[in-house]
Parts: sequence; structure tokens; C-alpha cells
Amino acid sequence: MAVRHGASELCWFIVDAKRVKLLRYNDPVLGPRKLPNFQNFTDGKSVIESSETFSVDTDKQVVMLQRGMDSNVAIGSQLVYVTTS
Repeated sequence: MAVRHGASELCWFIVDAKRVKLLRYNDPVLGPRKLPNFQNFTDGKSVIESSETFSVDTDKQVVMLQRGMDSNVAIGSQLVYVTTS
């Protein structure tokens, strides 16, 4: 919830942080470089659930997403957010 709240503070047009959905690229290297499919903008992306947490390794300069106790996923340097109605 904290990241969604931070996104809503950065973007003045987001009124309700609960309406923000964070997405990560399935391929953190090529994902941001591909042209988006406007009919299906979630193609090639996965929703970041509120139960997942971010882990930052400053030595390696890597941001990971902790999905449960044993699973870590590299998310790269870019995220996508959308607001739902």
C-alpha cells in the first residue's frame, strides 16, 4: 500500500490510492523497450500484489520483488501503474 500511496502523491490526478494497480514487466530488460499493445496493455506484465514486498540491494543496485518466503523476482528499473474505476 505504501508504494501505491507514494504514486498517488507524485501524481496529483490520482485521488484514491486504492484505485492504483502496479504492474511489473515479465521481462525486466526487454519489456520496457517493446511497443505496448493498446488493446491489451497488460500483455507482458504481471500485477504486483499488496502481499508482495520490494527488496533493494544497494551493493548490486538491484530491486527485487519478494513473492512469498522463497521466491524473489528481479523487476528491473521500471514499473507501470494504472488507475482503475
